[in-house]
Amino acid sequence: MSALLAVDLGGTKIMACLVSDGRILSRVKVKTRVEAGAAGVARQIAEVCGAALAERSAAWSDVAALGVAVPGLVEHSSGTVLEAPNLGWDSFKAKARLESLTGRPVVLENDVNAGLVGEWACGALRPFQDDPAPLAALFVGTGVGGAIMVGGRLVTGRSGIAGELGHMKVAAGGPKCGCGGRGCLEALASRSAIEKAVGCGRGRLTSGRIAKLLDRKGKKKLKKAVSRAAYYLGIGVANVITALNPRAVVLGGGFMEAVGERLLPDIMDAARENCFERGLKDCRVLLSSLGDDAVVLGAARLAGAR
Repeated sequence: MSALLAVDLGGTKIMACLVSDGRILSRVKVKTRVEAGAAGVARQIAEVCGAALAERSAAWSDVAALGVAVPGLVEHSSGTVLEAPNLGWDSFKAKARLESLTGRPVVLENDVNAGLVGEWACGALRPFQDDPAPLAALFVGTGVGGAIMVGGRLVTGRSGIAGELGHMKVAAGGPKCGCGGRGCLEALASRSAIEKAVGCGRGRLTSGRIAKLLDRKGKKKLKKAVSRAAYYLGIGVANVITALNPRAVVLGGGFMEAVGERLLPDIMDAARENCFERGLKDCRVLLSSLGDDAVVLGAARLAGAR
């Protein structure tokens, strides 16, 4: 057996999957022990990967490589996670630590970059694999992440921040964002932004709960906040189209998985109001077809292509 291990590492959970030929063979998910520090979380990743192997009675020797998607900025040349605020990581040499723990080659990537690769390799963007035009992703959850591909390759820029589309400005002088700026897409269209708008504590409104509440009568404050999020996501899509003239933009993440079909018409209305007609006409705006699996399948693809 020759397979790949893929990890979706988040501030609240770690999901490890054994993957072969683009198919997930096993899956283990646990709560991230952020309080254990970077070294402790690295050990936890190795443990969860071991559990994913055990589910298929596989051994580490069956694994060609390990792909790890992290919620932060990655310096590929040194295998360092430069910043991962949700994990409390700062300049952590994750690649070397994980290779020491697992004995396998490790590929690190930003989680939304991995998600875009997953959709390109196995999901909604698969029909555009041979298209030379740019492809982009906006993943909406606790925050808003972005990614760009051209010709089947990720575009990360000189400092690794290309594609941080959640921090493009969509409202000058708007709400303060966690990055320190104001008016970022993330500050207006993320699940955290909706929680803030309705005055509830961080993490109290899951994407699934938002979807259920939208079906109830009343809830005017929540519905207004969600409508605002859709409007600014539409502006974000318009900005991406204007900047990149892409062939397709995929919308993913937990929030879009829960309410994307409901919000897509409003998102597209806002995009039309703020975009060149030709650019929008030539671009497909699609919902993710892989859901949570986009990130791990992308991480596996990157590990296999190392």
